[in-house]
Parts: sequence; C-alpha cells; structure tokens
Amino acid sequence: ARRDDWSVREVLAHLRDTEARYFPKLHLIATAEHPDLRRVAAVNLPSNPTDSALSVMSQFRRLRQSTLSLLRELPLDAWKRAGVDVDGSTMTVRELALELVRHDAEHLAQVDATLLERGALPHGVRPLVAATR
Repeated sequence: ARRDDWSVREVLAHLRDTEARYFPKLHLIATAEHPDLRRVAAVNLPSNPTDSALSVMSQFRRLRQSTLSLLRELPLDAWKRAGVDVDGSTMTVRELALELVRHDAEHLAQVDATLLERGALPHGVRPLVAATR
C-alpha cells in the first residue's frame, strides 16, 4: 500500500460522512418545493480516530438505513423533485441517489483493492469490481 492510500477504516469514515451530507439534502428536496440546498447545514460528525472499522461501519449502516427508508417511501414522481445544490446546479432526488451509488462503487472497489493487496479479503468473498492499480 502506498503512504497516501486510505485505510479501510478511513474509506468507511468517508462513506459515513458523505451519507451524513446527502441525507439532509434528500430529505429537504422530498419535503420542500425546489429548496435551496445551501440551507442544509454542514454536518460535522464527531470523529474518534480510535473507533474501530466495525464501529465506523455500524455508524455508516445506520445512516444508510435512514436514507433507504426515505427513498423507499417516496412516490415515483418524487424522484424528479429538485433542489438547488451548493454549486448552483439543479439536482433531483434521482441524481443525488445515483451520485451516492457511483460514490459507493468507487470506494468499495478501493476497499476491495486494499484487502486484496493485503491478502485480507475474507474467504469466499469476491471483489465487487476487478481491482486494478
């Protein structure tokens, strides 16, 4: 592993922090008419570097469950609802959800690569994406 590579724990913390930023945006779009997402306060999660990867993964899982619950309850036409994002672009619920999917896939491939490189991928688990560096 290179010095600047993230550890699995750091990747999980990044996924958790991203989820914590996206959920309020998705919720605001779902509950307000064309909201200004700049109103969403920056989320500062307490980060304890001594938390284990398992603990961070558990935090991420709880946040993701909230996101999934919100998205499951949306009627089909609500996926087209939009808000103005921090960069001034218009983002729909669908676009934000797809961003999360792409972001997850990128970082899960990073975790796979790290585990493969260290010979730590659990037995019987296949990498999500062929990891190449």
